[in-house]
Amino acid sequence: MDESDDDTVGTRVSSGLSERKKSGMNFPGVQNHMNSPTVYSIKQDLDSVEPGMYDDVEIITIQSCDVDEYPEEETTQNKAISILKSPRANLPKSDKYLNPKSPSAVFGNAREFVRPSRFFRHLTFLYSERKLVTLVLIHFVATMVIWTNFFLIKFNEQQGKVPEGAPFYWWKRMVPPLEFGAMHAILFQMMLIPLTMCRYSIATASNSILDRFIPFNRSTRIHIHLGYTWAIIVFLATIVFFTFFGMVCKSGDQSFCDKFTSEIMITGYMIFGMCMIIVLSSMFRNKIPYEVFYGIHHLVFIMYAITILHTLDGDKGRKDPSSRSQTFKWFSSTLMFYFCDRAAMFINHRYIASIMQSRLVRSKRKGSRMIILKLERPSLFQFQPGQFAYLRLKEIDVHWHPFSIASDPSAEDLEFYIEVNDDRTWTGQLWNILAGKVDLNHSFQRLSRRAFLEFEMMGPYGTRLGNTQAYSHAIVVGSGTGIVPCLSQYKKHVRQLLRLDPEKYFSEQEEIHNLVLKMEKAKEENKGSLLGAALGVKSIATKEEMKALSASFHNNEERNERNAKEIRDKAMKAALPIFGVTFLMILPVIGVTMMGLSLSLNTLPFELYNGMDGILKTGTIIFQFFFMVVCTCFWDRNSLFTYIDICMVAAAGFTNWFFSSKGMWGNFSSSNQAYYLIILGYMTMRLWNSAVKPRHCSTRNEVVRNGIIAMDQLKFVWITRSATNVSKIAPDIIEHYDALVEAWGEEHARKVCQVSFFITDPDIEACHNLQNELAHTSLWRSGAFQFSRPDIKSILEDHMLERIYDTNRPTSNTLLAFCGSPILSQVISEAKLGVDISTVITGNKYHNMDFTSESYGGFKSNPKKAKQNADPMSPASHGSGDGEKLYI
Repeated sequence: MDESDDDTVGTRVSSGLSERKKSGMNFPGVQNHMNSPTVYSIKQDLDSVEPGMYDDVEIITIQSCDVDEYPEEETTQNKAISILKSPRANLPKSDKYLNPKSPSAVFGNAREFVRPSRFFRHLTFLYSERKLVTLVLIHFVATMVIWTNFFLIKFNEQQGKVPEGAPFYWWKRMVPPLEFGAMHAILFQMMLIPLTMCRYSIATASNSILDRFIPFNRSTRIHIHLGYTWAIIVFLATIVFFTFFGMVCKSGDQSFCDKFTSEIMITGYMIFGMCMIIVLSSMFRNKIPYEVFYGIHHLVFIMYAITILHTLDGDKGRKDPSSRSQTFKWFSSTLMFYFCDRAAMFINHRYIASIMQSRLVRSKRKGSRMIILKLERPSLFQFQPGQFAYLRLKEIDVHWHPFSIASDPSAEDLEFYIEVNDDRTWTGQLWNILAGKVDLNHSFQRLSRRAFLEFEMMGPYGTRLGNTQAYSHAIVVGSGTGIVPCLSQYKKHVRQLLRLDPEKYFSEQEEIHNLVLKMEKAKEENKGSLLGAALGVKSIATKEEMKALSASFHNNEERNERNAKEIRDKAMKAALPIFGVTFLMILPVIGVTMMGLSLSLNTLPFELYNGMDGILKTGTIIFQFFFMVVCTCFWDRNSLFTYIDICMVAAAGFTNWFFSSKGMWGNFSSSNQAYYLIILGYMTMRLWNSAVKPRHCSTRNEVVRNGIIAMDQLKFVWITRSATNVSKIAPDIIEHYDALVEAWGEEHARKVCQVSFFITDPDIEACHNLQNELAHTSLWRSGAFQFSRPDIKSILEDHMLERIYDTNRPTSNTLLAFCGSPILSQVISEAKLGVDISTVITGNKYHNMDFTSESYGGFKSNPKKAKQNADPMSPASHGSGDGEKLYI
């Protein structure tokens, strides 16, 4: 075990500065790497800067941060910094970049004219999170159908129980149905919640066909959504209930007063109390110890038991004791499935792992600590980048603690980067144990045999960052501690490359790209909808048409108002798929609504009210009409399912006629109900799949490849506001990159792997220390370290331009994977869609990009300091990567 001290920060300046210019400034010579400006510290007073002393450096004065925003830092107000101006490093420097007809010029002009409105930004969120949004909408309509069904049942019962003119007539008619429907809506949430806690099943299902429809990487957000939905319904139902019973009791009706002390009310009080405790602990989960939050959350199982007792009738005088809804019928199956999942975790996925290596890193100035832990990898432990494992050390406590895995999936060890909190926490006690100390009875004692400590481990769980086998390129972006899953993907890519011969690799990649291009062109000739084939209309624009599409960009000097309007119109046409997919998300929701309504109306124990059957009939026909329009006018005719769609549309038309002629709407027999559900279920699943699937299906998987699969290039980007964390983790990144350089040569290594660090730490001294620590490394000399926020759109745009100008690679399919704060995830999503629009306008249809993200954490900002009209697309307005805004 090594324990080292660090205090990391760094500064850079252009290598073109002479020694005369650098005197007294402490600027090392490092070349800039990307387009975004880089921040540097100036220790010298600005008044002492002579005119012309820094001709190639622009000197500006900023306020780096507020003292109250970072109380742990020293005052850093009114510090001077310099910003280097440098061109983009990785693009070819040729005349075509100055040509107004080049794609790069078109991209720039598109950015000028295609400025996303607030509405479009909200739309991009729905588009990027369409899997989650579609599932949430389906959950909402399912909840409302259940609530409405039981509301109608109770409403019909109350009609015969409450006589006309009775006191509080409408209260007695309406409140019991409202409560009855709310109770079953609550039971529906309780049925779903255990499914979101099945770690083993989620990890398995994420690699199955179910991943097309369900966002398993958002299982935690779905769990939180279900929990808050459950709590809100409980809270509102309780308010309505006590208001109603209080009013009637206060009026002198003793029977209502007695019910406040009945057995069903006592269990109801307990359910409500536990619900509020669980909700409050969830709201303050970031402010209370993890062990406390974890323990309180397990009260939910006691609440499930009390909920079952809540419906056990102890009133002997009830005429029909079985009339109470037995709650165990709702959630017993999912609860048992959860227990089975837990049993599988403990029996099949539980291992003992010994420590192979541990390193303790401490910052002298900040006092922050990190444990770099390497455990022996069990033979059966197989994982993918992005997954995590649970660790437990009996010498500390019995709780399991989740940590993302940073090692390569083929490595012999499992590596974890564990940020240490105070000594009372699990991480703090682990630090003391690894340092040779254990806190026992408030005194520190030496641990004699630390080397023989064994961790209990469960895993792997979670979802992978993406299926890299389907992509030629990848850009993995991590913000803050979200870099750990990205590290695993980076190491996997480097390890795959180290097993290959560079010359053979590049020649093989060129052959693969040419084969993919031929397949894409062959498929393109047969692309189009059934309606387009019948009318002889092309469904896609030809290359000549795409050139004409960008013609209005060709002359910047002569652009007039008409040209500008034409550009915006063309950009809107390029954005139409986003609007179309967002609209398409509504159709599967309508399908689920109609299926739920059909089941509800056909099971109601009374004669339907007027118009109910008409709602079912009209909604079904409208849904089936839109399905027919989509499958004939928009879906590709090459798919077998397209012809099955036509058969289903024909069958739907016949069944609609049959149901109407027989007057069967809302009164189906069992067989007719089955036919109805089969037809609508098929249409719903087809629309659901079409709404959430990636817009471009890569042909790369269809190409037979020999040997190890490796992408053409991986770009690794880390955005962090902690220079200290960079100093702890960067050596591991540099070690892998240097191994690749040694095996492939620096030129080839840069072609297949690029690394960038964006550090926004306001601690100037820490940045200087980082410079002194890493200035000798190859990545530092190549300009991989930048002390600024990244321009996300420029990074993505530069990557796409590199793909367009790479004549040896006529096709590309890029995976953009992000792990970090949800705010930055939305910024990256908007930037990606903007680049997609520019790519379509320029006619580069063989270059595509897919986005996936793993978001966590929150977003804190000071509203008094925030700029009201800040553009979130700019690098200075989005989060710094650790969930907090850094205002400069």
